[in-house]
Amino acid sequence: MGRSLLDLLAMFDAGGHTDVDEITHVVAREGQWIGELAQRALDGRDLLVEASVSMLSDDDGTVLGSVSILREISGRRAAERRIPTRRLTTASPACSIARHSWRS
Repeated sequence: MGRSLLDLLAMFDAGGHTDVDEITHVVAREGQWIGELAQRALDGRDLLVEASVSMLSDDDGTVLGSVSILREISGRRAAERRIPTRRLTTASPACSIARHSWRS
């Protein structure tokens, strides 16, 4: 709380790979940015964080600040990588059904 958007983004980016200027431009232009950031935990572990940054403004459109929501998603990404991806080929049963349906 009470930190500038630039300070927060710099703090969240452990590896220096985040284009902080690009994020701030997107927030200024579109009012919101959603993406993933690399972070380092206090114990030294690398983390992947889903971040949402939204601009806050009053009824007149005057910018009051921003709000950021962060969710640690390292475990979710690891689980997604473990899910095998399977390609449908023309020899697979699903393609045979589709091929038959189109020819009928």
